[in-house]
Amino acid sequence: MLYFAYGMNTNNTQMSPRAQRLGPAVLPNYTWEMLMFANVYADPSGSALGILWEIDEEVLAGLDRREGYPVFYTRVFEEVFYQGEVHQAWVYTMTPENRASLQGTVPSKHYLDSVTEGFATDGLSVANLNEHSNFI
Repeated sequence: MLYFAYGMNTNNTQMSPRAQRLGPAVLPNYTWEMLMFANVYADPSGSALGILWEIDEEVLAGLDRREGYPVFYTRVFEEVFYQGEVHQAWVYTMTPENRASLQGTVPSKHYLDSVTEGFATDGLSVANLNEHSNFI
């Protein structure tokens, strides 16, 4: 199965060794944001850049624990664009209550550095994660 990461799980050292990094992908109808933690939220005019991984049930169960599913983040099955094709992938998105409570927060340096490094693996910058028409 596929998993779309956009935060700390873009970093190879944070993901399970059982996960296979596929590369940059686009999540349409969502916008990326950085609060205390990274998030994507539904936005019909948006699209967010992330990293697509191939995972198994064991990795998904570990991600559920790490992401605080279903209390902190919920998990949805969404279409993503990867290498010009549409695929279905799991995506974690903050619950509305947690997103509201984290408005105005900023990430720790360690967290931001980890996310920045994760995207840099594929030559991407966190500065333009909502601008990526060349990946669709």
